[in-house]
Amino acid sequence: MNDAQVQRLRTLIDRDGRKPRTISEAAGCGPNYLSEALKANPDTRKDVTVEKLDAILGELKDGSILYVLTGIEMDPARERMIQLSASWSDDDLQAALRFFERLSSPPPKRARKP
Repeated sequence: MNDAQVQRLRTLIDRDGRKPRTISEAAGCGPNYLSEALKANPDTRKDVTVEKLDAILGELKDGSILYVLTGIEMDPARERMIQLSASWSDDDLQAALRFFERLSSPPPKRARKP
């Protein structure tokens, strides 16, 4: 993970309120895994696998892999919508996009009667 991703993971851990050791053990990663992964020096920092990151984020109640990897924060409903859309056909995806674009567009202005 790069420095920005490590900082975002650290932010989620701070929000959680528990110590990294507690979270790491609860995620089944070993007591020092997070401490090693959060080191400031990238040369001595432990590489985080996707499986371990998933376990850690599963332990953090508001942990989002999207946020850690990209910095984009979403509420669970929007994140779920993205997960669901991954299995849609191209036609269904285009229909959904048209639907959401209509929802996002302001309603047309009605002409005033003189």
